[in-house]
Amino acid sequence: MKLPAIIGVSTLLVLLSAFLLLPAVSVSEEGGTNLMPTESFSRDLAAYRAAATAMLNGLKSSRNSLINPDEWGPPMRMRGFRPKGLSSFNDLTFNDVLVSDTELTVNERLLIYGFATTADPAVTMMPRLLAIQAYSQYGFAGHTTPDLLWSQNASSYSLERLKKEMALVVSPVTGKLIELNHKEFSAGNAYVRVITPDEVKALVAKAPEVDEWWNYSVLSGGTNDPPDSRISLTGKEVLNVKPGKLSGVHQPVIVYIRIYGEKGVLVEGLF
Repeated sequence: MKLPAIIGVSTLLVLLSAFLLLPAVSVSEEGGTNLMPTESFSRDLAAYRAAATAMLNGLKSSRNSLINPDEWGPPMRMRGFRPKGLSSFNDLTFNDVLVSDTELTVNERLLIYGFATTADPAVTMMPRLLAIQAYSQYGFAGHTTPDLLWSQNASSYSLERLKKEMALVVSPVTGKLIELNHKEFSAGNAYVRVITPDEVKALVAKAPEVDEWWNYSVLSGGTNDPPDSRISLTGKEVLNVKPGKLSGVHQPVIVYIRIYGEKGVLVEGLF
């Protein structure tokens, strides 16, 4: 199976446990699952959000180490997949001129290629980190644009862990938490949006190469067992594997990311 150009979704789901972005899931006596947050969880989340907001004041980005992008294969692995011949789709654009690697400022390099010295760059470089967060939050809460202060483990977070997680999403360009809802240029921020199942069908109809780029997509909570079912973007092939606790075939979605530098677009495309 060919993996997506940025990160395999099955791999992505395994990596989610290392991050803070899953909701509380309770198991009923009948063995079913409940994705609605409990009252105590809601209070914990409110306390977490207040603490995280306060901690962001003056917090510096931990994105202080750089990878060599040449070692990560074609540019689309880090800059996003853009269908040829398709300049836009709904509110998403695919034809902006990207700032070249040779023209990136230090802070722009740290924004997209940077990672914390003690962290794994495979999951903490900004495009990958945002993709992980977007997929997880859509799968569990239906967020089409992720909320960076949304967390499962609010009650168990130490201040040190909270600080570590928040520092990863501070933009080196702005010195503040990266904002993900900017459809138009906003220096150091981004636009992140989930392309929903109906949109995926329309997108693939306009650009069939998207289906070749991403052979399979899976959206499942899963457990320690393999995720449940994989379905190609066009639905032409389904692979059934051992179901997890959250079972069933989930229609595929794709994450679109556009990251802005100091004066231009650094990243734009599908992840």
